[in-house]
Amino acid sequence: MPADFICDASVLGAAFFQETGTPAARRFLEAGHLLVAPELLWIEMASLAAKKVWRNEATLDVGNRAIEAVSEFVSEAEPLRPLTKRALDLAASHQVSAYDAAYLALAEARGAPVATLDAKLAMKASAAGLDRLIFTLT
Repeated sequence: MPADFICDASVLGAAFFQETGTPAARRFLEAGHLLVAPELLWIEMASLAAKKVWRNEATLDVGNRAIEAVSEFVSEAEPLRPLTKRALDLAASHQVSAYDAAYLALAEARGAPVATLDAKLAMKASAAGLDRLIFTLT
């Protein structure tokens, strides 16, 4: 299935929890793009929700609803195993986390950029000449 964008956790996290990028994330999701993500996204959302609960910024119910809602926006979850070798190459070569590299590897494989609010990822991708793989929400 073709994808308009690969969606990372920064976008969905901002959409579900009040953050600096919340308005941009919500506008992006409301636009109805066809979104694909590595299966890693659901665990990243669980991690983000847990941190929000620890900090008393959200309840466990809100965190659970956020995780469940991910599937309403992301139409396809890509298994991680096929992305692993390319993710390692990208992470080692460009000093990004293996998690971020999984999104970049999927972007390469699908020919669709990673939609992100992660300025650090966008900066590292740009420095590595991977600008075509990133779409930074504003």
